[in-house]
Amino acid sequence: MKLIIKFLFTAILLGVCFSNYKVFESSEFQSNIMYDYNNGSFIVPLEYIKSNKGNYPNVTITALPIKYLQARYYEEIDSIEKALKLYRESMSDKINPYLKASEAEIADLFYTQKKYDSAYYYAKKAFDVLPNANIHRTIYFKILGQRKDTTELKKAFNRIKQYQNTSHWLNYMYERYDIVGAGDKDILSLIKEYRQKFSLQNDPPTDVFEKVMLKGGTKVVESVNVSLNAEKLFEEKRYEEAADLFVLAAQIEETEYTFYENAAISYNLAGIYEDATFYFDKVIYELSPRNGKAEFYKGIMLIKLDSLQKGCEYLRSAVEYKYSGRGSLDVYNNYCN
Repeated sequence: MKLIIKFLFTAILLGVCFSNYKVFESSEFQSNIMYDYNNGSFIVPLEYIKSNKGNYPNVTITALPIKYLQARYYEEIDSIEKALKLYRESMSDKINPYLKASEAEIADLFYTQKKYDSAYYYAKKAFDVLPNANIHRTIYFKILGQRKDTTELKKAFNRIKQYQNTSHWLNYMYERYDIVGAGDKDILSLIKEYRQKFSLQNDPPTDVFEKVMLKGGTKVVESVNVSLNAEKLFEEKRYEEAADLFVLAAQIEETEYTFYENAAISYNLAGIYEDATFYFDKVIYELSPRNGKAEFYKGIMLIKLDSLQKGCEYLRSAVEYKYSGRGSLDVYNNYCN
């Protein structure tokens, strides 16, 4: 009896040791592939990806299936069948059937291959389980847009409109716009609700968006697309590149002063003050929106360049336009009194 107990204890101990070893061995692998995943990169070599079977452990510490993460690398090199095989394996009930990340990826793959019925099947599965996930919403709305199904699109949007997520609203309105075109009463009514929900009554980007929804037109759409890319560069602090794109957007749609305004702010942050001054002046003296924003930022720039008196004159104009409520007055009092 003692021998049996000793044998069982040894077997259990070896099993625990082996399990701990496999978990430890997997931890480095997970760290590397999660770094790639979080950064949208594919630095890890494919041979290294192949070295792990993804069976034990079969999920990362974030609960993402390892096979799901491995599938990304095969998709990147256009080994689509292998990617699909791994995505499907990661959907197993024995791994993590609740995230539906693989279903969304498969839907996107099928959409790219123009296998729209299959794409719809997987996208709907992902959206139905986790509708508030941006990636699930995006692919599902895109497929419904391709199907020109405004009824199902509206039904899906109504499931998620209560969340504090502006991208749900914008994605829905863009997809509906692509189906029904400019001037749609439902979209224009929804924009009013959108402004109220997210406090965007005086938001220039929303003004541009509403203009697109109202008027349509190739020039407007192109300029908005360019400006969105400029905003991404700005967020990455690539200010000069962002400024150049904002200027391009302004050249496409010359009546939209916010593009010139953003270009001026970006050139200022890039330290290209001559160009910043040019575009600030274009907004203030030529397009004249009279909201005080260009005056405020030009004033700050001039103060930074040791032109205190002139900078204060522009800040005073911003105060008169009540730019940023008491914000501009506080800045003015700080520097100019």
